[in-house]
Amino acid sequence: MTNRSVTTMTTTTTTTIPALAAASATAAPAAPAWLAECVLWIGRDLADLWRDSAGASPALWARINLRRRRAAIAEAMAHTDDLAVLGICAEVTAMLDAELAGESIGPEAWVDAEQAAQWCGGVAARTSRAATWAAEAAARTARAAWAAPSEASAAEAATWAAGEAAGAAAVREATGVTTGQRAARAWVSASVVAAVDGAQREAAGRITAEFLAAWRAELDAQTTGDRS
Repeated sequence: MTNRSVTTMTTTTTTTIPALAAASATAAPAAPAWLAECVLWIGRDLADLWRDSAGASPALWARINLRRRRAAIAEAMAHTDDLAVLGICAEVTAMLDAELAGESIGPEAWVDAEQAAQWCGGVAARTSRAATWAAEAAARTARAAWAAPSEASAAEAATWAAGEAAGAAAVREATGVTTGQRAARAWVSASVVAAVDGAQREAAGRITAEFLAAWRAELDAQTTGDRS
């Protein structure tokens, strides 16, 4: 993982990332507060992206933010087959796409989407924790459109969805083990923990890769004008 040190500036809306600032030959760009949250998910060199983002407009940062949230919800959807949860995730994704296409969606619509996702998550909790976390990712994605930034990110919820799905699969695979034996119980527990941890790491890596690619694509589009 990268150095997670993040220094908050005197304003409440921007942050600087010292390691990246030092790597850039130019003055570090002022980044929105949500970018500090993304640093926790990034385990590779960001110097080029950081350097190329110098002078980025608020509108560009807003597009990058939309793309990052879209990456998180796409990851969450991959770990559930709950139709209601997939439906609300698809709805929120469509709203993100509409914003990326230049439409303006009012806060009321985002609040409605958040509440619908929370309801779906509550229903899904009866049968699938992975589906619950996927719905939570949708809710957090919607909330980010109208509320102040929060440490409770959609990306975090997406990795928990991945972990819960992997954990449930590990439990199913271990059903033939005699759970009455202490060694067997310990083996099952260790297998589940390893499966959950590995799945979360892999999910974070996929979200990271998608986010970095989206960031680069948005920067390139500033030059080429091509957002296809």
